Amino acid sequence: MSASPSKLQHYSTSPVYCVTPSPLQALGEVIGQDGQTLFSIAFTTHRDIITQIGYTPSADCPDALKACAACICALAKDQAIMAAELLGPGQIAERLSDDGDLDDQLFYFSVLATMGLKNALASYADYKKADLQAWKAKGAPHPGSER
Repeated sequence: MSASPSKLQHYSTSPVYCVTPSPLQALGEVIGQDGQTLFSIAFTTHRDIITQIGYTPSADCPDALKACAACICALAKDQAIMAAELLGPGQIAERLSDDGDLDDQLFYFSVLATMGLKNALASYADYKKADLQAWKAKGAPHPGSER
């Protein structure tokens, strides 16, 4: 019914995903009720595949939320943008729990972690849109069109 303590500790203390990748292409933040950032998720891509991803927690970020943020980063790594868009709390529950269920508090944290990834994906869409507009401004023909 709840997460495995060893899995929670593994994800919350692992330095692997507690980084900000560079060069930054996407950044999603989750803001707490007090208006302060709880954590942010950032990633870089190559050909729309997430190649580097990490989260940056605030000083007040609970360990269980850190575990969920690290878990969603692990799930999204090496995924296509479209596949990452489909990730959600259910996949976090499968990773953190032996039976696939989370208690209410941890499920809430898994929703917040998913929101962080979704915000980063939205940021990436804006980045790609700006990239396309810059490409169009150069007067380049659209790929696949013949002149």
